[in-house]
Amino acid sequence: HNMLVMETELAGSDQRKRRFIFDSRWINLEGFEDCVKKAWGHQCPGQALYKFQKKLRSVKFELLGWVATQKSNTAKLIKECNAKLEIMGQQGGHRDWLQWAECKSVIHKAYRDEEAYWKQKARVTWLREGDRNTKFFQACVKQISHRNSLEHLIKLTGEPCRSRSESLKEVADFLTKLFTSDNPTMEAEVLIDIPKSISEEMNKNLIKPVTEEEIRQALWAMDPHKAPGID
Repeated sequence: HNMLVMETELAGSDQRKRRFIFDSRWINLEGFEDCVKKAWGHQCPGQALYKFQKKLRSVKFELLGWVATQKSNTAKLIKECNAKLEIMGQQGGHRDWLQWAECKSVIHKAYRDEEAYWKQKARVTWLREGDRNTKFFQACVKQISHRNSLEHLIKLTGEPCRSRSESLKEVADFLTKLFTSDNPTMEAEVLIDIPKSISEEMNKNLIKPVTEEEIRQALWAMDPHKAPGID
């Protein structure tokens, strides 16, 4: 006989809180703008940054409640429309042509929305949307997911981590040790031979307060699909 060791806790079985991800398809749904305006208009006391965070949180929860009432599952919609078109196609020239055209219009929009959804998840900015590249975007998402996945983590002792919490602790301990110097030296001794390349005028420009216009330019220069969630 051979001893059999069984583990009831599967790898990756830890329940994690789902992150909020903004879906770019929501913009085209009726009622989206009103939903955002309503959530952003909520009044709350406190400092400016605190108010900003509260408003973002309010928009997030308002959108989640609103989208639950919408038909935003394009994959399901495409499947339903294809089934209807197949039934009507069997009717030949006796089909309801008005319903046929309406179903065609719905499925065409659903395909565009489905492509937009996968393009956003793939974070591919160089390929134009609208050319039915959904399969390519899906392959990109699969590659990203595989690259970012972490199934097993081995400790410095050679033993495997058996839970997510254990893996997190091991990573924290490793980084703490990595960035903690055992033999600290004086900063002046380190910098003494490094020539100064930044003038006083350049230094003043670097440390001066950031203006609202600079913040706006930086935000508006960002790609709108790069970070749909907390990043």
